[in-house]
Amino acid sequence: MEARFMSGAIPVLLGAIASAILFTLGLLALSHPRTSARGHLLIAIGVAAQLVATILTGGYDVLLFFLATALGAGSGALLAERMLITNAPGFLAGILGFGALAAALVGGAALRDLVHLDEYDPRYLGVGATILARSGVSLAILLGATTFGAALTSIGKVQGTSRAAEGSSRPGILAVGGLALAAGMWFIARPAPGFADLALAALSFLFGVLFARSIRAEAPAVLALLSAGTGFSVLAAGFALRHNGLLTAGAIVASVSLAFAALLARGVGRSLSDLAFGGLGGGVADVQTASPVRTTSAEEVAMILDGARRVVLVPGYGLARSQGQHALRDLANALRGQGAVVDYAIHPVAGCVPGQMNLLLGEADVPEEELKEIEEIDKTLAQTDVAIVVGAGDTVNPEARTNPKSPLAGLAVVEVGKAGTVVVVKRTLDPGSSGLTNSLFTAENTMMLFGDAKKMLQELVRAVKENAK
Repeated sequence: MEARFMSGAIPVLLGAIASAILFTLGLLALSHPRTSARGHLLIAIGVAAQLVATILTGGYDVLLFFLATALGAGSGALLAERMLITNAPGFLAGILGFGALAAALVGGAALRDLVHLDEYDPRYLGVGATILARSGVSLAILLGATTFGAALTSIGKVQGTSRAAEGSSRPGILAVGGLALAAGMWFIARPAPGFADLALAALSFLFGVLFARSIRAEAPAVLALLSAGTGFSVLAAGFALRHNGLLTAGAIVASVSLAFAALLARGVGRSLSDLAFGGLGGGVADVQTASPVRTTSAEEVAMILDGARRVVLVPGYGLARSQGQHALRDLANALRGQGAVVDYAIHPVAGCVPGQMNLLLGEADVPEEELKEIEEIDKTLAQTDVAIVVGAGDTVNPEARTNPKSPLAGLAVVEVGKAGTVVVVKRTLDPGSSGLTNSLFTAENTMMLFGDAKKMLQELVRAVKENAK
């Protein structure tokens, strides 16, 4: 009998090629907001092409296949329809986690075949191909369960409701990871059914949970790392099932996600390894300060803005969470009505996902040319009368530039402290995802306007208009 390692079915091969082309074109289209809708459509068509190719190969319960597809597509569409943009990061983390879980389950199903089918026997495939197939099963379970655990833990982090755990134990995390890796290697050497696969999945899941708690990175970086984990688990599932479509999809997702994570790391002055593993072994090195903050009111801020010639608005996660983009636009228009020059400073990792501030402000009909990158806005901050920070934390933290030992060291922040007056609109003094105290809040030229971003901006708009009468 002729040995085969990868699925040689022509429909699957053609589907994999079509999917690869469509995925690549879709990813290129996602690079710009104007073509992003077309990019999503191309990727969806690529997935559909692979599904059709898989259907044509047969060898499974077609009715069950369609029921599972309908259940997944229907629930996804329903959740996406009801999802607010502020919940998008958690939604994406959940999607990535369940994608990785699916790959782990595929590995578990293939494990059954390792025991009962002679196709995985070295005498049939050859030693090299058998090791690859067994490695695929092991890695699909290990990587899939790890990413699933990390995704569940990261949902609160990317939503901004939780931070990296203080005092994460590096030895403990590495010990659990080592046990999971050892169990995976045992599977490669001697696959066996029963509780062994459950032990591997449980150890991997626990490692993912502990590892995710230690990551100290912004939401976009966390999502990129999760996406890479999902891609690698799907790639491993492709080896386990000997399926060209899964191999293609997994390889594309993993490579693109790693490249994106590397770009994010470079953008904040860190290495990819430091982004992923920098939180292992200790809590955040923070210096608490007893300096008081200066609180203010909408009416007082309106009086300060009355004579301002130049104002910079710096939106962050708090704006997205409160859906205050329309109120921010109204404030900008009111200030322009008084003769002020107004610009928006957009940090590349502001908010929860890359480009979120651009999408939010575009939804509020803010022209693209008013959205300035931090390199451009920093040149004018010294001549800015008032900088208004709305819900941003780490992206305006001076520690990134002044303290080389800070976890934020190297992060390009908006240096709003150069402005004549800084007004920070924030619910509380709680730090950002880094867990660091922000010295900007206690600076001499900073005033804190506490409250929900949308509500405070609306009050500020009213105060500005009343003051102009």
